[in-house]
Amino acid sequence: MIRLGSHVSMNAPDYVLGSVDEALSYGANALMLYTGAPQNSFRTPLDKLKIAEGREKWLSCGYRMEDMIIHMPYIINLANTVKEGVYDMGKEVLLKEMVRTKAIGARYMVLHPGSALTGDINDSLDQVARGINEVLEECPYGII
Repeated sequence: MIRLGSHVSMNAPDYVLGSVDEALSYGANALMLYTGAPQNSFRTPLDKLKIAEGREKWLSCGYRMEDMIIHMPYIINLANTVKEGVYDMGKEVLLKEMVRTKAIGARYMVLHPGSALTGDINDSLDQVARGINEVLEECPYGII
C-alpha cells in the first residue's frame, strides 16, 4: 500500500487527537507532526496531549503507528562546531523529543542535523554522528 500524508498541525486543545483528525480529513494514511513549535524547545506536558485518544483513533481507522512520524524541531544543530553550547543544547532537545516520540507511540523521526556554518564540514559530520550516538546511549528507551 502506498502511504500518503503530510505535515499536520498539533494545537490545543486536541493536540495529537487533532493531528489525527486533520490527517483523516485529507484522506491521508500517514502523517507527520511536531511535538511542539519547530523553532523552540518549549513543550506542552505529555499528559495534556491527548495521546491515547489520538493513537486509538488512528489505529481504529486501520492505520499503523509506523505511519505517524515525528519531526524533530529545527533548533537542533548537532553539526555546529562554531558556536559553543549549540551542540549540547541540540543533544538535550533531541533526547527529550525521543522520549516524547516514544510516549506518542511513533516509530520514526525526521531530523535535520543542522549546519556546519563556517566550520569544517568533516568535523561537523563527525560531530553529528557522535551526537546521535551519545543521545542513543543516553535514551532511557534505547533505540526507538
